[in-house]
Amino acid sequence: MRPSRRRLTHLCGIGVVTAVAGCTDVVDSIDESDDAADLDDNSDVESTTSNGGDSTEIDADAPFHVDLVTDESDRHRLFKAQHVSDLGTIDEDRSGMTYLPLTLTDEGVDTVADTATATDLQDHHEEMEVVPVVDDEELNRFHLAPELAESITQGDWEGRLQMTFDERERAERVRDVLVSGSA
Repeated sequence: MRPSRRRLTHLCGIGVVTAVAGCTDVVDSIDESDDAADLDDNSDVESTTSNGGDSTEIDADAPFHVDLVTDESDRHRLFKAQHVSDLGTIDEDRSGMTYLPLTLTDEGVDTVADTATATDLQDHHEEMEVVPVVDDEELNRFHLAPELAESITQGDWEGRLQMTFDERERAERVRDVLVSGSA
């Protein structure tokens, strides 16, 4: 049974993404999971630091990247720290999921689109997982919503995403490593 548009919108609203990441032992399909990535072009992303609102400089050499994984032997790099242009404020949605909004550079959007096209993401998104990684440690695994996969492969995605986490500490770890360059 396909989820309703309202359900998909809800899943996208509480999902990332990714982003990018709390740990889960089991990744359910988009039809059954509230762990779908929210990579919503309409999300408001503001550049702030944890001290309350100053502009944040991203460390392009930070040990952070996000992979697209079909199985353990088939991993493709979606983007790296150098592709992140802006970080938002860590927050929680109504369901209690922690999220970190971020925006990719134009080069990052192109890199994601190239990987999506090369892996036929639009037609096989249900078989693929997005995996955020800090210092070679996977922080989460989640599926992309079908609408997002389509938006990326058709070139309509502008690079805004919300990475969701089951623990605030994981969101803080990603934010800290992107700002300081070390985990």
